[in-house]
Amino acid sequence: MAVLDHVREVERAGLCGATGRDDYAVQSWRRCLTEYRLDPAAKCEAVSLPEGRLKEHRQQTEATIMITRSGLDRLYDHVSGQDYVLLLADRQGIVVEYFGDPRQSRELQRAGLYLGTDWAETRAGTCAVGAYTATGEVLTIHQSDHFDLFHTPLSCTATPIHNTAGALRGGMAEATIVYDYIVYDYIVYDYNVEKIPDSLSDEEAALVEPAAVAVYSCDRGGLRVGSSVLVTGAEPIGSLTLLAARAAGAGPLFLADLNVSRLAFAWTVLPDTTTFNPKRDDNGEAVRAATEGGVGCDVALECVGNEHGLKACLDAVHKQGVVAQSGLYRHENPLDWFEVTFKDVDLRGAWAYLMHYWPRVIRLIASGALPAAKIVTGRINLKDAVAQGLENLLDPAAQHLKILIDLNG
Repeated sequence: MAVLDHVREVERAGLCGATGRDDYAVQSWRRCLTEYRLDPAAKCEAVSLPEGRLKEHRQQTEATIMITRSGLDRLYDHVSGQDYVLLLADRQGIVVEYFGDPRQSRELQRAGLYLGTDWAETRAGTCAVGAYTATGEVLTIHQSDHFDLFHTPLSCTATPIHNTAGALRGGMAEATIVYDYIVYDYIVYDYNVEKIPDSLSDEEAALVEPAAVAVYSCDRGGLRVGSSVLVTGAEPIGSLTLLAARAAGAGPLFLADLNVSRLAFAWTVLPDTTTFNPKRDDNGEAVRAATEGGVGCDVALECVGNEHGLKACLDAVHKQGVVAQSGLYRHENPLDWFEVTFKDVDLRGAWAYLMHYWPRVIRLIASGALPAAKIVTGRINLKDAVAQGLENLLDPAAQHLKILIDLNG
C-alpha cells in the first residue's frame, strides 16, 4: 500500500468514514490519531527495551513464563517449519519470551518479533498486542491494518492464556498474551482436564478445587479411621477439611475459630463436632479434656494461616502427634521449637494438592462421602459479586461461609 493511500484511509477512519476494515482496527486507528498523536505517514522501527528494563519485566512475569514455557515450546514445534514466530508479552505489551528461528534472529529483531520489543499501542500504533492490551479483545491485525507502515508486512494475532478456571493468568496484575501469526485461543493439556460426571452438579463441580486442598491436608496429616483431629479455621477450606476428615473416618473432631456464626454453622453440618472459640477457650486444654487419657489429639490441621492457630495445634496434639499446615502466612511465624522437639511432633507442610487428586475428589463428592455443597451459604449473580459477595465475606463477623456466583445471572 502506498503511503499516501494509507494516510488518506486513516484520515477517513478518523472522520468516521467507511473503510471496510474490522471495527477494532478502525477504533485503534482513531486512538492512535486522537489519543497518542501518532503519524500514519511515519515508518518507525520496532523499539527494544534496554537490558535492565527488560529484566524487570521478566522478573514480574517470571511465574507465568515458567508455567507457559512448556506449552509454548510444544506449540512452536508444530508451527516452526512454517516460519511462524511466537511471542509472550506482558500486559504492558513488552515481549518477555520469544520462540523463533535463531538463524533469522537479526531479521526478527529488526521486525520487532524478538525479546524485549515494546508493542504497546501508544508507541507501536495498531498491532495485535497493542490493540489487545488496550481493549481486552482477542483479535487479528492483518498487514495493512497496522497503523505504522513499517509493520505492514506482518499479520498477527493476540489471544490471552487462561488458567484452568477460565480467568486470565495473573488476573488484572498480569494479562499474558501469545503473539503470533495464527490463532490459538486456548492452551491446556489433557492431564489438566477431568470430565465432570452427570452425577455431579455444577455447584459441586465448583467446589472440587478447594475440596482437593482439604483432602490433601488430611492426607498430609496421616489421618486414619478413628484419628482424633483438631482443625483451626472454620472458613471454607477449614470446613471442607473437617468434612474430608469425617469422610476418612476420623473422630472425634474439634474445630476452633473466632467467628461464632461459622462455628455454629459447622455444628449444624457435623453436629458431633466439638467447637472452640480461642477468645474464651484454651484450645489445648479443651482438646486434652475431650480425648482419651487427656493426652491430646492425634492430628491437628492448621487451615487459616494464623500463627496463634499453629501454636494451638502444637499445644493440642499429643506426643509424636502430627501437625499439618495448609494455611498460608504473609510473614515469618515464631514457633516454640523446644515444644516441637520435646513433644517429638511431626510438623508437615501441605501445599495445595497434587495434580492427580481431582478424579478422587470428584468421586468422593459424587458419592456423597464428602458433601462439599453443605458449606455453600449463598448464591448471587455476577453483578452483585462485590456488594453481596466480597464485602460480606470480608466482614470478620460474617454470617456467610461460601458464596457461589452465577455467571449466567
